[in-house]
Amino acid sequence: MRCLGLDLGSKTLGISISDLTNCIASLYTTLYFKDEDYDSLLKPLGEIISREKIDTIVLGLPKN
Repeated sequence: MRCLGLDLGSKTLGISISDLTNCIASLYTTLYFKDEDYDSLLKPLGEIISREKIDTIVLGLPKN
């Protein structure tokens, strides 16, 4: 199983994924959406979670 890292902004969602040992995460993709239309992310995110067999999700904490 793998971990998924999410960096949520107002128009983009940066996604990183861990290696099989869960030691190193690297960029997976960036999803773009209309200003604060977070619901549009559910389907593509669900597909990634299913395809990559994700068992843990980490959401980054914005500082600004």
